[in-house]
Amino acid sequence: MLRRARLLPNEGVLVHYGLGDGLEDEAGAEAIEAALRAGARVVVAARLDAQATHVQSTHRVHGVVSLETLDRAGGFRWPEAMPDYDTDRAGYREYQDLTLKPFGQAVGRLLATADNPRGNPDVVVERAGRDTLGVSTFLARPFTGRVVYVEVTRDRRFSFYAPNVWMHEKRILFPTFSILGSHLSNA
Repeated sequence: MLRRARLLPNEGVLVHYGLGDGLEDEAGAEAIEAALRAGARVVVAARLDAQATHVQSTHRVHGVVSLETLDRAGGFRWPEAMPDYDTDRAGYREYQDLTLKPFGQAVGRLLATADNPRGNPDVVVERAGRDTLGVSTFLARPFTGRVVYVEVTRDRRFSFYAPNVWMHEKRILFPTFSILGSHLSNA
């Protein structure tokens, strides 16, 4: 899937790791190693501090963001899914303030470069076991960002803010289909 996303050396990659409470995540570890072999700068988002420590000790990643650590710092919340922008405007604003901004800043600090000062990932490796597509499409680099699923997503439901994808020409690549942003000049 990273080949299909046309991952280039030195691009920033965010890998979601740790679907359960265990330290091992075979699909996540494979995605990390594939991105490292391609010469990418890899940052990992782990659910738990123990998973973050495990990733840092077993892979040569650029950095790890632990959701558990962000939660302990306060002002952060990781919901099960993105609130519906059209029916829950207050919930969506809270999602922006308590999820997107703190998580985006944590990832951005690790992936920032001179040509990408906000540190938006060029590629985000998503996971079928969680609905984090809204976060990933928000973070992916505008106009060139790709979100990639490395697992089968059949019978799964994912939420994202569609204008963020089409207006910024981002691409979401699933194993059997794709969602491609086209700009369309305006909403």
